Amino acid sequence: MKLNAEQWEEIRYQWESDDSLSFEELSKKLPVTRQTISKRAHKHGWCKNSGKELKKITRKEIDNEHDMKNGVGRPAIKFKPEYSEQAKKLALLGLVDKEIAPVFGISLRTLNKWKIKYPEFMQSIKDGKLQADSEVALSLYKSAIGGHTISEEKVIPDGDGGTTIIEIKRQIPPDYRAQSLWLRNRQPAKWRDKVEIDAAIDVNETSIEFIMENFIKVMDKAHERSRLMRIERGLDPKD
Repeated sequence: MKLNAEQWEEIRYQWESDDSLSFEELSKKLPVTRQTISKRAHKHGWCKNSGKELKKITRKEIDNEHDMKNGVGRPAIKFKPEYSEQAKKLALLGLVDKEIAPVFGISLRTLNKWKIKYPEFMQSIKDGKLQADSEVALSLYKSAIGGHTISEEKVIPDGDGGTTIIEIKRQIPPDYRAQSLWLRNRQPAKWRDKVEIDAAIDVNETSIEFIMENFIKVMDKAHERSRLMRIERGLDPKD
């Protein structure tokens, strides 16, 4: 995961303001490795000696932070435990961090600080995003294999001059676009749009005949499935 400048600023503040905090301990709380933090620290000259001075400045900024959405002069919004569950629900709706922050009336920078300071808040957002992604993936998979069904109402004469309404469930045929997207993401080497052709392949009359024969068989099966589906829907006569 790539962190932005504001996130790195907060990480630097944490490390410089805590003499006992190591890169190893810091990495356990963050989605980056110890080596990445160490490399960043050396590149930008992080120093424990400036921690106390930095802490005074940063804390003052935090205490006086005003979010643009709250209006000038309003104090910063303080974190509440119930925000964790609310954040998870927002993530389930598909919102990303920059969209979640305004819901709480805070800036993206403050949201990132909350995620670092309150691990349960960060975990709730992660759980919500993971669940949302899983449900979308499942829906995509069902679309690819024809796993979705729809309900329809059909009016049938009852023989006494009246009618009866029955509910019929129909399976939606597989969607080739969902199949393509699924396979290209799951097995990109085999299903990518651009296919590399090995020039060493020997294509002769026998292999061409074999390919054409199999192609015709596949098309015949597809035609038969299409015919049966039209019959089922009353679009074609059964013969």
